[in-house]
Parts: sequence; structure tokens; C-alpha cells
Amino acid sequence: MPEKAPYPKPRVHADFPLSWHKGVGQWMKKFRGKQIYFGADPQEALEAYLKQKDYLIAGVDPPTENADISVRDLVNHYLVHREHDRDSKKTSTNHISDRTFAEYKDTGSVLVELWNHRSVSMLRPMDFATLRHRLDSGSPDRLRRRMTNVRSIFKWGRSVGLIASDVRYGNEFDLADKSQLRKAKANRAEPILDAATIRTALEAAWPAMKAFILLGINCGFYSKDINDLKNSYLDGEFIQFAREKTGIDRRCWLWPETREAIAAAKAPENPEDRMFLSKRGKPLHVPHGLNRTDLVACNWTELKKQIGLTRPNSGFKCFRHTFRTEADGAKDPEAVRMVMGHTDGSVGEFYRHRFDDERLIAVAQYVRTWLFGDNKAKKPQRRAKKKASK
Repeated sequence: MPEKAPYPKPRVHADFPLSWHKGVGQWMKKFRGKQIYFGADPQEALEAYLKQKDYLIAGVDPPTENADISVRDLVNHYLVHREHDRDSKKTSTNHISDRTFAEYKDTGSVLVELWNHRSVSMLRPMDFATLRHRLDSGSPDRLRRRMTNVRSIFKWGRSVGLIASDVRYGNEFDLADKSQLRKAKANRAEPILDAATIRTALEAAWPAMKAFILLGINCGFYSKDINDLKNSYLDGEFIQFAREKTGIDRRCWLWPETREAIAAAKAPENPEDRMFLSKRGKPLHVPHGLNRTDLVACNWTELKKQIGLTRPNSGFKCFRHTFRTEADGAKDPEAVRMVMGHTDGSVGEFYRHRFDDERLIAVAQYVRTWLFGDNKAKKPQRRAKKKASK
């Protein structure tokens, strides 16, 4: 039995969750008919109570000091680690974007809101089943990303020794497989556009929007890709750069129409060498945590209203999806991957150091023919024929 304290009951606020035992001189709480003491100092007693209460309610002995970590502390440690990755140079293998960090932070806030000071070792499969419902916002893709983020947090904690044993997620927290994702997408309109719709959009588009559309359907660019373009990426009739998301090189032959549109919409010289800027000289894509200002998407939304394009799933991403779909007809998957910035993970890609530009031209020309028709899309003469030798 602890010794009696030589001082009276300390002052605390009215809703303080612990009771003062004047005979023992400590703060206490009764669990399952047993009095548990947490010390004489109010703040230390409260912290000890919050760390142990879930164990005591469940009738489980609390772990010894430093044997485990609370969900809140784990999330905070993980976000500090990821913050360093976000602030690292883009050339670093661990670098993550501002948006990715915002997604980790958003997922971590849900964990803290749900479990807070609860010990990680107290988490059970039924807890993760509850978490799954909390994370579900109606989008299967977003749910999968957020569940993956949760697993990343606990996996990191296990790898650095903050968690003593593997976390038991249970069957209800299994990630949706590809067949389930396909079923969820079955009732949604395909994110592709027909050639007539794209031609109509080009006819109605103002100079900057015309350049954006042509870059989207010519090279499979997202709005973020267009925002990040620099003048130094131009290499004659080609454009080449490493994709920020994967670091994989992309190279694409620009149609004559695309080159003409770029020249008409190109921004004045600027310190960042950006190819395009807003009317106020700002970037087209500015992140704000989980949200972002995307002027390419905003311009596309305005143009859709003008041409009467009201069908669902018709965002600017459609141009990348449409390019990829139609480019298959060129029957050169390796060239298509080079344009898209994708990889097949084969060993051969590690040993390939050059790629035949004629294959890239053939893929781009195939999509150009699909869009404009055979008459306009005749292949331009790129070099003079050699004179026949005498």
C-alpha cells in the first residue's frame, strides 16, 4: 500500500476524471471493482490514466513502461519522418510531393481522432473494421489509397522498432483487389473522348487552352504535367523530361499543330523557365493541402460548358486516357510506354540507353491520324532525301 501523502488534495478542474484518495494521497480510479492508483501529481496521474485506461477497461494488464507506443505518438513520429522526405530534394529516392504528404496527414488525423492515446498493441481486427467504415467516402480508389496509407504508418512503426509485434488488421481491412475495383468502375462512363468532340473543343478553344488540349492528346499529359513543363524540355520537334511521379524519362514527338499552339501560348521569360503561366504570372497548378488550384482543369471546365459537353467523367484526364487507348493501334507498346512515362519492370529497360525516335513519331502520328483524318495527318517530310550516288 502506498504511503500517505503529507500534503492535502491538489486543486484540479471540476471534470477531472480521477478521484483523490486522502488516506493514500494519490489519484485513483476503480476498474472492475479494483482501485488503481496513478500518483499524487495531477498532470502525471492524468497522463498515466490515459495510457492505461483502455487496458484496464478490457481487463488486460497494461504493458511495462516504453514497451509500446500510442497511436497519436506513432502518427506524429511518422509525419515527422515523412515531412523530411517532402522537404528533401526532388532527386532524392525518398522524396514525396506536398499532396502525398497531405494525404498521409489526413489519414493520420483520422487515426488520432478515432484512437488517440490508445496503445497500438490494444488494436484488434474489429477496430480496423470500424476504421475502414470511417475512411470510406464512397470512392473505391480513394478508400484503397487511405487504407494503404494506414498500413504504411504501422509498417514503418514496426520497421523502426516503435511497435513490438505485427499489427493484426483482420479480413475486413484487406485491400480491394483489381476485380473489385473493376466492378466499381463498371457503371461509370469511360474517361475517354471521341475524335469529333476533341476537334470541336479545339475549334472553340482560346490559344492557351488549345495548347493544353493538344499536349494532352498528343503526349498524354495530365494538367500537372503541363504546369511543370519548362522551355528547356524542348528538343527540336520533341519534348523530353523525367516524370516527377516515377522519375522515368518521357519523350514525345510534337505534332506541327502542337508546336504552333505552344508558340502562340508560351509564357514570357521567367526565372523558373516555365513554359506556361497564368495571366498573373503564377503557376497553373498550386497545391493547398489535399486541395489544389488547377487552372488547366478550370479552363477545361469552362470550355466544356461552351461546347455543351455535360457527360460525367469528362475531366482533363480524359486526354491522357484517350491517347493511351488509341495509341495501342500503333502496335508498339514500348514506344507508348516511353511517351506515357510508364515502365514494365523488365530487366531489359535497365539496359536500354537509347530509343529510336522514328518509333515515337509513328505512335504520335497514328493518334494524329485518328484525330484529324488521313488528309491532314500525312507525315511531314522531316529531312531531305539523299541524292542518288552517281
